[in-house]
Amino acid sequence: MKAAIVAMLVAAAVAPALATLGGDVSENTMPSAFKCMVGEGYEFVIIRAYESLNRPDPGAPHCVYNAWNGGMKHVDVYMFPAPRGGNPGGQFDSMVNYLHGYNVTHSTNPAPHTFGTIWLDIEGPQYWTSSHSANIAFIQGLINAASARGLPLGVYTSESQWT
Repeated sequence: MKAAIVAMLVAAAVAPALATLGGDVSENTMPSAFKCMVGEGYEFVIIRAYESLNRPDPGAPHCVYNAWNGGMKHVDVYMFPAPRGGNPGGQFDSMVNYLHGYNVTHSTNPAPHTFGTIWLDIEGPQYWTSSHSANIAFIQGLINAASARGLPLGVYTSESQWT
């Protein structure tokens, strides 16, 4: 028991030291803005790659380029899905295919023109249906699409979206 408490205290002390500053971007951002962020200690960014308007974000590929050119050490992308638009696999595939069309691909080794994880931005009840089972099926469709492509996926939300 004592060893478990010590381990928890060590983990709690080390975690803040390992923390990394990052942010998200939902519009085209120039390399100079990313350089400014890097100058303020930011190391990673998550860029919107799919809009709630049920389409890939047209600025995402260039924003990925700009993030790398601005000195970011890690770049991820996020999907703001359109549940009322249906076809979660089609939405996911259109986002990934759009990025690939600009030579922006997934890599486990951060490098220019790549992204790491794809995050699902799950928020706003106004975007979802009133059917919990339909919403769950939609999210499962996104998970299945990512799995079929072998792409890492995470959920990007806040506590207020679940209460």
